[in-house]
Amino acid sequence: MTTVIKRDYNENERAWLWLSRVFGANVRAVDALLPKGASPAELRRDVLCGASLPTSPVVKEEKRALLKASADDASIDRYVDWLCGRGVYAVTRESSDYPKLLGEIYDPPTVLYVIGRLQSDLKLPIAVIGSRKSSDYGIRMAEFFGAELAKREGCVISGLAVGCDSAAASGALSVADSAYPTIAVLGSGVNVVYPQKNRRLYCEIAERGAVISELLPNQPPSKLSFPQRNRIISGMARGVLVVEAGEHSGTSITAEFALEHGRDV
Repeated sequence: MTTVIKRDYNENERAWLWLSRVFGANVRAVDALLPKGASPAELRRDVLCGASLPTSPVVKEEKRALLKASADDASIDRYVDWLCGRGVYAVTRESSDYPKLLGEIYDPPTVLYVIGRLQSDLKLPIAVIGSRKSSDYGIRMAEFFGAELAKREGCVISGLAVGCDSAAASGALSVADSAYPTIAVLGSGVNVVYPQKNRRLYCEIAERGAVISELLPNQPPSKLSFPQRNRIISGMARGVLVVEAGEHSGTSITAEFALEHGRDV
């Protein structure tokens, strides 16, 4: 059974949670309110003191109202308790266990929601990705490379999709003495298993590694959420191994993100 990590959040982490609760995965809106180097805790203190929020066309009026209504400590405490009740904890840009490589990309998530245990400084994080409609050969190769990486203290990063992603994670998990074999990055809330047929795999990944998402818990997947999460897969990895891919597939999108991030493909 997955151990639920209970943690205390410092002032800045609590402010990131406040922003995440309102904006979810909308990094652009959060960054519009926080000029480079600005402290989210200072922004929250200003709001609590009645100061006006910075103006930005990407921050709608209803979101401004939600920010003002949820800035108090009691609201944040309730949100933290709500997360804990679902077996979820949060890692923010401010947290020591935020993935170091991911923090280097131009639009890193403000908050990652985690089930399992997220490690920030992995020795050999490699994304192994491929087609959902993969060939038998592709499945065998994804499993093979997943296992070989795990044998060499690598951590396989993938997306829990059927096909090559699942095969790579299964291959990594097959290495019994690997202490931290794999991470799954979801295109849904971290506590929403998609696809449902991968529930057992999801549980195994959470038990020995981590399942993560920048989307709010309980949020269902959408067509837009999968391309957005692909930048996290490539951003966390030192390199990306493409097993099989269609010309205009999500796998190709991940490979493009990886090249933008300066990763080996």
